[in-house]
Amino acid sequence: MEHLREKEERILALEADMTKWEQKYLEESVMRQFALDAAASVATQRDTAASVIGHSPSSSYDTSVEARIQKEEEEILMANHRCLDMESR
Repeated sequence: MEHLREKEERILALEADMTKWEQKYLEESVMRQFALDAAASVATQRDTAASVIGHSPSSSYDTSVEARIQKEEEEILMANHRCLDMESR
C-alpha cells in the first residue's frame, strides 16, 4: 500500500508539472500570436499611411505619421524579442 501511495504521489506530481508546462506553452503561444497580429496591424497602418501621405500636402503630417509608424515598429520588434527570449527559456 505504501508503494502504491508513493507511485500515486509521483503521478500527481508529474501531472502538475505537465499542467504547468502546458500553461507556459499557451502563454507563449498567445504572446507569439499577439506579436504577429501587432506586426500585421502596423503593416496595414503603414500601407494606409503611405497612401494618405502620397495624397497629403502637409509635410508635418508626413513626419508625425512616419514617427508613429517607426515607434510602433520598434515596439513590435521588442515584443518579438521578448517572445524569443521566453521561448528560449
